[in-house]
Amino acid sequence: MSTTSSSVSDDPDTKFDAASRLKLELQGYDQVIAISQAAVDMCLQYRFTQPENANVSHFNVQDTVAGSSLVGVMNPPTVQLMTTPDNSYFGATLYLNFQSGSFTYYDFSSGQPKPVNISVAGWAIPIEVRFDPQELSEVPPEVAQTVENPGSYTITQIIIDFTSATLATSVWSQSTITGINTSPGQDADAKGMLGTLMASYIQLLQGPGTHNIIGYALTAGNSPPSSPTAAEPSPTLIPTSSHLQIMYYQPEGTPNTVNPGVSGNNAFLIKEMTGKDTVPTTEMMTWTGNWFEGDLNGTLLMAHANVWTGYLLPQMAPYLPAMMTTMNAVLTWTLNPSAGTSAAGATDVSWILDSGSKPAASSLSFSPTATGGSFVWSGGNYTIATSGFGIDTGITTKSAIKTDVAWSAGSNAITIHTKATITYTQTDSETTVSDGIPYTSTQTYTDKISVKWTTTVQLASVTQTGQLTVSVDQGTPTCKIEISSGWFPLFCGSESMTTETSVQELAQSTVTTNLKSVDLISAMVAGLNGQKTGFIFPGGGVFDMKDPQFSNNGDMLIGLSYRLGAPGN
Repeated sequence: MSTTSSSVSDDPDTKFDAASRLKLELQGYDQVIAISQAAVDMCLQYRFTQPENANVSHFNVQDTVAGSSLVGVMNPPTVQLMTTPDNSYFGATLYLNFQSGSFTYYDFSSGQPKPVNISVAGWAIPIEVRFDPQELSEVPPEVAQTVENPGSYTITQIIIDFTSATLATSVWSQSTITGINTSPGQDADAKGMLGTLMASYIQLLQGPGTHNIIGYALTAGNSPPSSPTAAEPSPTLIPTSSHLQIMYYQPEGTPNTVNPGVSGNNAFLIKEMTGKDTVPTTEMMTWTGNWFEGDLNGTLLMAHANVWTGYLLPQMAPYLPAMMTTMNAVLTWTLNPSAGTSAAGATDVSWILDSGSKPAASSLSFSPTATGGSFVWSGGNYTIATSGFGIDTGITTKSAIKTDVAWSAGSNAITIHTKATITYTQTDSETTVSDGIPYTSTQTYTDKISVKWTTTVQLASVTQTGQLTVSVDQGTPTCKIEISSGWFPLFCGSESMTTETSVQELAQSTVTTNLKSVDLISAMVAGLNGQKTGFIFPGGGVFDMKDPQFSNNGDMLIGLSYRLGAPGN
């Protein structure tokens, strides 16, 4: 969970990473969840230090035929992400770190079997797994499908990805093993039996489906990946396909062809498509920025088209009919300033902005623009009536409303700025006859109204279930009213108001007071924060989410951290 965006540290590396993160590009994917190498290690550390999970660190593997055994206690494993500059290979190495225990085998080098018992304290056996496209294309489909499991982001799933036995191999050349000579041709019996025990260990760890997953040794007592429950609502956009990739962290000034290696900020990318979208033709993403900054060890990046165009703009649309209703009321209050306050700012008044009927709320929407969205409306009318005194009155109304909504890169703020102008002109024409000659006198009165209003929407936080919440500051409008001389006796009903200033001051005061009671935002806020209408990000229940903000491209960035102790974590 979170409040507003955190400030950027003064540390140069943090500043670089923060600016770099804003440059991230999805490159055709709908969303990407990036998990840091450090985050995986942190979760493994947590699991292995919880009393209720003590059994995950104990193992006992026996080969009754050969009489060998591997028994002991493991320290928390660690992970190292690996890739190549051309992405032809990527995967991970999971280091099984032995705290104590023993390896027992029979040595046949002298011709007679001789039992040997070796302490495994301090041993580190790396298990390497590849999950690049070429490797996944060569394994059974059910293996690839389980590894690339859309919508599953728990540490359990990550470990499955890292340790699928069909893809995993032990890397003896990189092992730290005392008591055995790992050089080629040396201690062949010991290495052979140890290899058999490790293979048996993997085979004993039968996971769901038809393949064995060494990661299930690390998930004992934890729930396996599952679909969202009633308490964990499904994300607004359901992932339909998932693809994996490793992306190395790039320090400032380092070309993206250089691989920094063991950095905890190396990223494990879960690249996803939603709906019926197809995978980009170029499946491998290139480096456009670093995925983590400050204390963040996870990032969700969602496409601008899905979050902004597909959700935020439509949900902010109720602002528009509220604004149009308000501007119609502003004209009414201006024309009748002495009576305007009696309605306590009510906006439920007859439609007079133009000759047509009031636009239906459902017909009003923002059109996407490069920086956000825009709404433009104009209207007008002209009527003429003849009074019983022979005076023809013509009334012209011209109205224009423009509302721009904009996101700001590196910020969680959205601004909605409205500029509205109304010109109301009344022309009175009276024709008289003198000495048989008709004379026409004309008097024109003009009322000019301009209103500017800025409302701010803050992407405030993300709930435990992954729902975006917003807060809205309606803002205070600026209003300017200009009324021509002579207007007061017609509309104020008071001959004592003999100056233009008096009329303008009354109209200005009335409108300003009434605008304080206007509600532009309730319907919009209800939609944005609604239980059924709110936006649900993927990963709710798995991650704590914070600092929603916009990237340079207007994509949505969310900071992630694993919720330690949650099911699957």
